[in-house]
Amino acid sequence: KKKKKNKVESSQSTYKQTMSKVKHVTCQHDNDHDHHHEDDNDQENLEEAQEDMHDLSEFYSADENAITLLHHHLTSLPDFSAFTHITRLTLRQNLLESLTELQCLTKLETLDCYLNSLESIDCVLLKLPALKWLDLSFNSIRAIGNLQNLSALQKLYLVNNKIKKMEGLNTLTSLTMLELGSNRIRVIENIDQLVNVTELWLGKNKIRVLQNLDTLTHLRLLSIQSNRITSIGEGLKHNIHLQELYLSHNGLQSMDEGLLYLRELKTLDLAGNFI
Repeated sequence: KKKKKNKVESSQSTYKQTMSKVKHVTCQHDNDHDHHHEDDNDQENLEEAQEDMHDLSEFYSADENAITLLHHHLTSLPDFSAFTHITRLTLRQNLLESLTELQCLTKLETLDCYLNSLESIDCVLLKLPALKWLDLSFNSIRAIGNLQNLSALQKLYLVNNKIKKMEGLNTLTSLTMLELGSNRIRVIENIDQLVNVTELWLGKNKIRVLQNLDTLTHLRLLSIQSNRITSIGEGLKHNIHLQELYLSHNGLQSMDEGLLYLRELKTLDLAGNFI
């Protein structure tokens, strides 16, 4: 009887272990199935969102004559052929690598492509000569180019890219504001034709010398904080109308005599230097 009892208990134990394994495998299979199902749903949702973009009427504002596609995870652009009259387009916070589909928007005056996946300035911009305001900040752009036809451009934002050289800007003679902060620029150069610029933003770069600003006689604001400047010298000698100068977090060790040229200066920031 004792042997029979042990045999029964052993059989029951084996059965429980087997069922436990079967249950574990089943649960794992269900979890894997659920995971794949979630992935499929995500893909379907993304595809549905992309399909919804084909009907742009719900994103169009007649009052502003604008289309706003903000944070839609777009990897490609919809067809704008039914909205060639718009003057403003917002494409912020998407995943765009190209802007080719914008070539029909020849009346566009404002284009916002902040925070996308652009690695270069698309040549389609050559076909948008009416642009007055352009934001390509927070992308991965390495060089400035394809802007030579934008003679009407007044404000240009290229913040937080991977730009190493100031170039391709001299034809932008209507420019009043240039923002190149948080890039990899080492030298101020190639902007002598930008005589209408009143604001120049160059913070968080690798600039060591204030130079090549002589022709920017209308300059009112210069922001060049968090660079590697050790002196002002005569770098701002011709910028006599400068009213705001931001030089914080550089390598200045004294109140430079170069400041004496700036008779109209109202705001001076020298915090974080070695004065």
